[in-house]
Amino acid sequence: MSNNDWFKLRVTVGAGDHVVRGVLCEVRVPERATGPVEVRLFASDDHRLGSPFEFAINANIRASESRIGRAVRADHVFWKPGGGTTRWGPNLKEHVVVGEPMDLTITDTHASGRRRGRGERAHVTFWISPNVLLRPFKIRMPSYTGRVAVRARRPRRFTISGVSFTFDDYYRYRSQDDGSSVTFCEPVAAGYVRRLADVPNLLGPLEDFLLLAAVAARQRTICVGWDAVQSPKHVRHYRRGISIPAEKKDHGMNEVLIDPRHIGNFLRRAHRAFVAAPEQELLRQAMQRLVYEDGDRVNLANSFLRFYGAVEALVLRYRRMQGSEYVLTPPRWRRATESIRGAIRTAPGLTPPEAALLIAKVPELNRVTFGEGVRAFCDSYAVDCSDLWPLVSDGTGPSLSTIRNRLVHGDTIGDSEMSALMLAHEHLRWTAERFALSVLRWPISRSRVRLGVAATIETQDVGEARAFLAQRWRRQAQ
Repeated sequence: MSNNDWFKLRVTVGAGDHVVRGVLCEVRVPERATGPVEVRLFASDDHRLGSPFEFAINANIRASESRIGRAVRADHVFWKPGGGTTRWGPNLKEHVVVGEPMDLTITDTHASGRRRGRGERAHVTFWISPNVLLRPFKIRMPSYTGRVAVRARRPRRFTISGVSFTFDDYYRYRSQDDGSSVTFCEPVAAGYVRRLADVPNLLGPLEDFLLLAAVAARQRTICVGWDAVQSPKHVRHYRRGISIPAEKKDHGMNEVLIDPRHIGNFLRRAHRAFVAAPEQELLRQAMQRLVYEDGDRVNLANSFLRFYGAVEALVLRYRRMQGSEYVLTPPRWRRATESIRGAIRTAPGLTPPEAALLIAKVPELNRVTFGEGVRAFCDSYAVDCSDLWPLVSDGTGPSLSTIRNRLVHGDTIGDSEMSALMLAHEHLRWTAERFALSVLRWPISRSRVRLGVAATIETQDVGEARAFLAQRWRRQAQ
């Protein structure tokens, strides 16, 4: 970090009902959009700040003709290690509290700047994490004079919530102590809005769009903040109450779900389908579970359950849309429940504890089975998974649901079974992606979820893997 990344000011600190004014504060903003944000409070005994676990900071420096006004606000700052108390003398000591804000907003007001004209719009730049499919195609053209020009070809432009955004890479430069400079680029989504107050309202729609782009690239993509300008104000907002994905530099075009030549059409069609979709929250949850971090791939069991959760969310969403989540309506089920419970209580050969255990399972009987929901979903959306490891039981070996149940109930997967689990994991991922693409109204034939394309694991050994697991688990049961 360079010295320009730090600035000092006096802030008002609030921790619950306790408010302290005039505390010296250092704020560190990141050189890169995904870098850490940190605040340091320097309090004397007079401030009586203590060591709060959570606090808020607020400062407002009014602009004058000779200086820029600045407002800093962070409603949730959490304590982090790194502070302490320094004793400068017998009666002089300083307390340092280090915190990490969840959201930090910095507003600079240029008093000497011109006021915005009528109809002048605000320019906003959303900082986003890398996505290989949103990266613009650019040509680097060096000259014999030493000058280097970069020309963009086929810019990525999409309309989100009525605002036209251009997805681009912005270049930044940093001077080194030895006189050299370092150049780096950061992905952004830039556009114009009517006023600065409209910018936060765009975050939700943009996040949904980035979620679809993440599914297409198999690379988690989020917005980490924004930079907005409308004279005389300049607003910077840093989002840190989120998990920022680590940059995977070797994530290339061979790992994506949607071919780059189709990405424009896919995002436009999928975004229209997503915006108009009923039960949108379940659809959003399913898409989020399709996009995983590298750490999920290391823990194969967690990744398996994540993909299975995506399938469950899509099937549940379909059943709710069709009104087929339950077999009987509530009034009819209440009447049937009394009869079922009475039959269990009077069943010959059952002890009272056994009858109580069976009665506790009665509420589950009214839910349509997962297998029936899968079959109805596949029929409705014309999803063909006959070439994949079966999702539900077909009577010839363990299904993906069988493996999921073993993982959920704590059964261990031995080293000898790991290769079969890896194969099942890839088939479950393809199954979940086929389900998702069908809901987004995108043909599976125009994706890389088909068998026969390059994959990390071959797919012709499904029968042998299922037979191996069936034999192993049958032996364990005995």
